[in-house]
Amino acid sequence: MSGASLPEVASSLKAAESLLLMTHEHPDGDAIGSLVAAHRILESAGIDAPIHVRSDDEPAEEYRFMVPWDRVVRDIPQDLSKTTLVMLDCGNLERSPARERGGDAAAIINLDHHHDNTNFGALNHVDDQASCTAEIIWRLAKELGSEIDRLTATALYVGLVTDTGRFMYDNTLSEAHVMAADLIERGVPVADIFRRIYEGVPQARAQLLGRALAKIERHEEGQLTMTYLSRADFDETGAIDGWSEGVVDHLRAIEGTHVAAVVREPKGRPDTRRVSLRASTDRVDVSAIARAGGGGGHRGAAGFSTELSHSDLVQLICSQIRLQTEAD
Repeated sequence: MSGASLPEVASSLKAAESLLLMTHEHPDGDAIGSLVAAHRILESAGIDAPIHVRSDDEPAEEYRFMVPWDRVVRDIPQDLSKTTLVMLDCGNLERSPARERGGDAAAIINLDHHHDNTNFGALNHVDDQASCTAEIIWRLAKELGSEIDRLTATALYVGLVTDTGRFMYDNTLSEAHVMAADLIERGVPVADIFRRIYEGVPQARAQLLGRALAKIERHEEGQLTMTYLSRADFDETGAIDGWSEGVVDHLRAIEGTHVAAVVREPKGRPDTRRVSLRASTDRVDVSAIARAGGGGGHRGAAGFSTELSHSDLVQLICSQIRLQTEAD
């Protein structure tokens, strides 16, 4: 762990004149779960803490049920001179909606578990041994003396279960299971959460997965397994952008894969592609590959945006795989 202790973080949150909770762009389950849980535990402690979610960067459908939409701020206030920005699950300021406004804030409190976090806040609590940022928020609730009710526990559990890959990834240490047990005792509807996130799949989402699987490519003697989703794939199936989440895990499971990659064209940005990476072996740190492309993440799960051509992108990822595996 680096930076400030949780008691120091709790004191700073209580002392702040105004707070605004934020997370990284294209928020995943841990980002949204941490955002919602932090909002609820702070308000339980009597601290006003609205959430910022950009209208053009909303969470995937399976996470929207948690969000208290009446407490969501769509636009960053023009005057941030008295506002402390609380960044959750965000490895660097460039991945944040406040990347151009961070310097205007009264302060930034940075709470995260990414090992490559740049410690960009005035106050940083970065614990790369935590399974997820939600685990840090779970601990923070105890420091604030906040109640973890059923809804808060649900948000925390969503962050935990998604960032540990349903408790399968290497970041699932004993504390993650202790946290899960505590949240279940507080009333988390485990089966309902699994159905919301992983089942009830719309037909269009299944068709999108079919297109992705039909276009699988193997490179570097099978070490890189990747696929590509164009705008036409989304438009013709009727799938939304968030429904590509989970495709990469199918690629990760293919025999011989070291790195799985899903490349997709985001809506409204024809020259940009988003790349999701997963590692199938501890020989490769995909966050290092993502950093080479201007992004970041975890050793086992990372991503970045790129304007590289397909062939140049393949070359970048393959060269990064060779750089790591040949050094063993």
